[in-house]
Amino acid sequence: MIGEKFLSSFEVLPFYRGVSARYSMDVPTLHSPRTNRRPRSSPNAFHRIADDWFFKRFGIRYRSHSLFVTPSKFIARNYGATPDHLIRIIPITDYRFCWSPSVSDLLFAAQKLEKATLDEIESYLDQASYREEDLKAAHSSGHEVMLYCQHYIAIPDRLLDQNATPEQPRILV
Repeated sequence: MIGEKFLSSFEVLPFYRGVSARYSMDVPTLHSPRTNRRPRSSPNAFHRIADDWFFKRFGIRYRSHSLFVTPSKFIARNYGATPDHLIRIIPITDYRFCWSPSVSDLLFAAQKLEKATLDEIESYLDQASYREEDLKAAHSSGHEVMLYCQHYIAIPDRLLDQNATPEQPRILV
């Protein structure tokens, strides 16, 4: 019998990411996350404050050292070079993840808090209830998940079985 921990893993629960044109859309590929991610749309000051806040709480700079993934293909496609630049992410090394049940995407808060003080930003993050548990709830929420790992496989969505149903998830590894 398959354990509950496995059924609540990235191997079973699909998480996606929209990617740049440098990713191959023909075959699955192995990658390592950047360890110095710069914000694409968030203000730099917010990014630094949030990164420090995550490090103080969890020991990981989730904003600069992780991948941002979502269970929503629609949302992920908005971040890709084209709608076809959609990949499914599966970490293949030990990993940690972080998400908030009340924040769907921290980008929106970053834009709202662009001129906020350090205390205002930290207070917002304190109230957001970020956690490193319950991947199944994170998936169900549809919210952004920050994934910290050493290596991951990127599987182009067009290579996956589009007829798989949530009731009968396909196990990929």
